[in-house]
Amino acid sequence: MNQVDNKVKQSHDINTYTQDNSGNDMIDLLSLFSALWEKKKLITAVTFLFTLAGIIFSLFLPNIYQSTVLLAPTQDRTEISAMANQFGGLASLAGIKLGQQGDNTTDIAIASLKSREFINEFISQHHLLPELMALKKWNEKNNQLVFNSDIYDSKTNTWHGKQFYNESNKPTASDAYKAFSKILSIKTDKETGFISLSINLKSPYLAEKWATWLVEDINHWMKVRKIDSTKRNIKYLEEQLSKTSVTDMVTTFNKLIEQQTKQLMLAEAQNEYAFQTIDRADVPQEKVKPHRLLIVIASMFLGLILSCSFVWIRRVI
Repeated sequence: MNQVDNKVKQSHDINTYTQDNSGNDMIDLLSLFSALWEKKKLITAVTFLFTLAGIIFSLFLPNIYQSTVLLAPTQDRTEISAMANQFGGLASLAGIKLGQQGDNTTDIAIASLKSREFINEFISQHHLLPELMALKKWNEKNNQLVFNSDIYDSKTNTWHGKQFYNESNKPTASDAYKAFSKILSIKTDKETGFISLSINLKSPYLAEKWATWLVEDINHWMKVRKIDSTKRNIKYLEEQLSKTSVTDMVTTFNKLIEQQTKQLMLAEAQNEYAFQTIDRADVPQEKVKPHRLLIVIASMFLGLILSCSFVWIRRVI
């Protein structure tokens, strides 16, 4: 009987404890809502101020426009690839690397697009430093670029940006590379193999122009390097050919020279060496950033949360 009585007592205690906790939770919630209701004017005022600050902040942010060009890797050449497979072993022994079907030309081109050397040369060749580092906004009415006068004087073409930490107050190659990397986006569709190259800038016309230039320059960049390397291969093979009189080796070297000559002719004839343009870049009509409505909503909720937290913490203290 004692055991039964103890179990009944324990069950009664647990129920009593649960009821007490439920009552305390209800009291806490009521106390919270009561405190918030008492300070509703303060909460409303703080939320309004944060919302207003979000609106003002979003309006001061410049519009960002995105121009995108759709690319496809240039198709491999079956005849040359077959010959490369046939003589690839001998070419490797001779120190020559032949192009093969499925080679990594596309991967090299994408890596080059992101490389420090290519980007810095691209910026220097097209004189993009002022627009990249000192552009403040784009005036839509007259299609004029407005530069940050604290960094760059477009009239005198002089730099005085002290944040660049050098004697000329001019952005360094490292500064330019970091800035350009932020506005460049390259995405590859794994299913189709298509490549999307995008440029995000404050001017839609600049975005379209830079995206177009990038495709032209990377094709030229890859073409020139292929021509140079192929010419070196041909010169080396011709030197080796002049040193041997073995019939089989003479035949092999002639075939390798023929293969390299075909690659050279093909590279010289192609303008779109690495990438073929499927859909050209155009001037974007709508901005992609900033998302002003989201900024305002986030500011409103931030003000609401902070004001409610302040009221509750003050009540608890």
